[in-house]
Amino acid sequence: MKTNKKELIRDLQKVYYDKRELLISIFILFAMNIILFVTPIVNLDASHPKIRTRFTDNIYDNITELSPWYYLLTFSVLAIILGIGHNLIAIRIANKHGKDLAHVFLVISMIVTAFAICFLFKILEMN
Repeated sequence: MKTNKKELIRDLQKVYYDKRELLISIFILFAMNIILFVTPIVNLDASHPKIRTRFTDNIYDNITELSPWYYLLTFSVLAIILGIGHNLIAIRIANKHGKDLAHVFLVISMIVTAFAICFLFKILEMN
């Protein structure tokens, strides 16, 4: 399925003019992903080659594993995927299948982003 820029701009204009409440959800998800993108970059410290990461399912165990410092950059990559990709998918869903399904998709994306932010802050707290 090949999309061109004109079709994408037309879809975005439809959302802007017809589905304003969906636009608010898109901005909320985008803001959450800006936090997820910026926080690991600000907290990178290449002088510490290893950071502690949790790999146990039990939250009461303090079993940690050392990972390279660039492990934090995976959160920024996730933020790009969720912030740009999922918003574009939601716009397409809204125009093809309705705004209710797009809202569900955006809420699920917000939940995934919230879990990623919590997980990121937990890792930063351990280091």
